[in-house]
Amino acid sequence: MADIFQNGEITTLHRLKSGGTERLERELEIFSKNRPIALVIPALFVDLKAKPIKNILSEISKVRYLNEIIISLGRANKDEFAEVKSMLSSFNLPASIIWNDGENIQKLYHMLDKENLSAGEDGKGRSAWISYGYILSTQSSQVIVLHDSDIVTYNRELLARLCYPGKPFLKNSSDKSPRAFPLPIPSLRVFGLCGPSQRALKILRPGCSEKNQGSLKTHCLPEPFLVP
Repeated sequence: MADIFQNGEITTLHRLKSGGTERLERELEIFSKNRPIALVIPALFVDLKAKPIKNILSEISKVRYLNEIIISLGRANKDEFAEVKSMLSSFNLPASIIWNDGENIQKLYHMLDKENLSAGEDGKGRSAWISYGYILSTQSSQVIVLHDSDIVTYNRELLARLCYPGKPFLKNSSDKSPRAFPLPIPSLRVFGLCGPSQRALKILRPGCSEKNQGSLKTHCLPEPFLVP
């Protein structure tokens, strides 16, 4: 018998039998039309040069239920930021890059520190937090999922199982077709594979400026505002 465990913060969907990826993806494609899904990947520049990210991006490119991907880039200089933009410029899904070491983002963090509203130390939690703020500000997605950028065993099943808790319940027990019941943006659902993603969801909702390069967007977020 499988060991059943829940830690209270992040739902664990136990895999009691193999297979079923295609079924999960079909249902996700249906409900994501009314409840768009954003995938957040906090990553250091060195992570984006490593072998696992190539497989991760390859697997992500095969799914059709994601609305957008946000790469929250840390510890990268200007040239490295440009290299990441070039790497994602031809990606087949809408992709956004938040450059955490960029001048405007750093001004934002310093301003928050000055106002005793610190976003925390540099790290995965803060990278996730600023990504959530961006998604809230654009109101482009209603479900947020997050995972690391160095998962060696990454595959489509992992992503589908991560996204699946955002799927609404069926209307009733006799209804066999998935139904989407969209909720307003403040009812965002967040699912992630790391503890910092839970601690990172705060009340900052920054406005943003962007430069479009096909499906690729890069963000500076220079003029934040606070949500009470």
